[in-house]
Amino acid sequence: SHGSVVDPRLTTMSPAQKGNILGVKTLLEGSLHHLGNEYHVIARLVNAPTGTTLHAQTYQGGDDNLFDLQSRIARDMTEALGLPNEGTERESAPTKNLGAYNLYLQAREVERQPENEMGINARKAADLYERALSLDPNFVSAEIRLAYLYARLHWQEDDWNLRATYLTKAESAVQRLVKLQPQLPETHAALGYYYYYGHRDYDRALQEFRIAQRRLPNDSEIAEAIGLVERRKGIWEDSIANLNRATQLDPLNARFLGILSDTYDGLRRYTDEKRVIARERALVGDATDVRLDAAIVTMKETDNTAEMRKVLDGIDPKDDSDATGYTRWYLNILERKFDQAVADAQRARLPKFEAASAIYPRELLCALAYWIKGDRAAALPLFDKARLVMEPIVAKGTQGPRLRIALAMAYAGLGRKDDAIHQGTLAVDERPISVDAVAAPPIITSLARVYTMLGEKQKALDLLEKIAVVPFGPSRSYLRLDPWWDELHNDPRFQQFTQ
Repeated sequence: SHGSVVDPRLTTMSPAQKGNILGVKTLLEGSLHHLGNEYHVIARLVNAPTGTTLHAQTYQGGDDNLFDLQSRIARDMTEALGLPNEGTERESAPTKNLGAYNLYLQAREVERQPENEMGINARKAADLYERALSLDPNFVSAEIRLAYLYARLHWQEDDWNLRATYLTKAESAVQRLVKLQPQLPETHAALGYYYYYGHRDYDRALQEFRIAQRRLPNDSEIAEAIGLVERRKGIWEDSIANLNRATQLDPLNARFLGILSDTYDGLRRYTDEKRVIARERALVGDATDVRLDAAIVTMKETDNTAEMRKVLDGIDPKDDSDATGYTRWYLNILERKFDQAVADAQRARLPKFEAASAIYPRELLCALAYWIKGDRAAALPLFDKARLVMEPIVAKGTQGPRLRIALAMAYAGLGRKDDAIHQGTLAVDERPISVDAVAAPPIITSLARVYTMLGEKQKALDLLEKIAVVPFGPSRSYLRLDPWWDELHNDPRFQQFTQ
């Protein structure tokens, strides 16, 4: 896959090392000299284990036949491998405008760079694809990437107005693709991303991705996409198989490994998760998020938070992302450092923290810490501030169940029992396990928290008993360590599902 073969780490490796890390026996290597409008290419097939050249050929070409040159190399190398030629020649050049193609290549390189939570690289790449399309409105390859990026940006964007804008742009891109190349497998893949990221329509997304995969069986992104959709639908073994397939097709892609390790974590398959995290470490070294994932696995296996504390203490709270900020707050809660939980949340630059369980305004995290500590006087005004932040957004109906369940917690803290149960129930009903097997369990766990705050222990136990045994529900270690459930520890039902 593109993401692996352009990885700069390969340039310093021997053929045997390259073959081993990519999982192949034969390498296509070469050199390119570009002078003016002329290209001189030497392409060779190399036996990876021995480093010997199996076949070599020289090519000359210019800007006017660049894509013909590309097709000739594909055809000749395929023949040298003794494989059929079907599908190796392009029906036409992707674009006649080399300026547009250069922008497309720049965008692909930007996409390959590590992404942060704000989607900065995704937006940069989208801008480059837009510029490429301004030079050639019929450049299908650029339109395909643009549809994918806008759908993904819609999925992860916090601002509702921007989310709506991205969804509109994604829809426009897929409409142009359906008009230009409706049968292209990449068009079906773009439609799959549109239904998945744009509308959470997992059935239609899976249908489109599977059409694309039949024509592109070795596309790592499509294998990943199918695995992601199957996770949402609770088709666990098929999801694992496709996510593993993605890592085999693109072995230097750390994102694929992160998704696979997260899936094993949700399934509580910690031995498999540790194996994948070791592969991540081999690729990216001791990156903070990988070290934190490893520390969380250790905590889940041993009930020991020391390694998590060591990793998080190495990060200034002012530099927290959503993920590390919420994890830091929760670790403080697990260790019963309630005042530290408040201080760290206040020091962070983020006004809110997104977690699987809820979207927490900073005021809500502080209020919850004081609540668990037993300082109701300090908690109440913060619950009210959080309520004022969330109510108008929830009323618009644009943010989904995670903010709604957070509002339910604020109502519970304020003693508004009926409002808390109403909002919490709506949140769970909006995204049940039957619809989303990944997102639903953490939200159900949050509703159990609401019932605990309201003194409805049996209702909380009813939910925990159900959710503690399903994938992506709370781990036994979290249930044992979290002071939220202290009042339930002596109940036989609680003891049964936390042993």
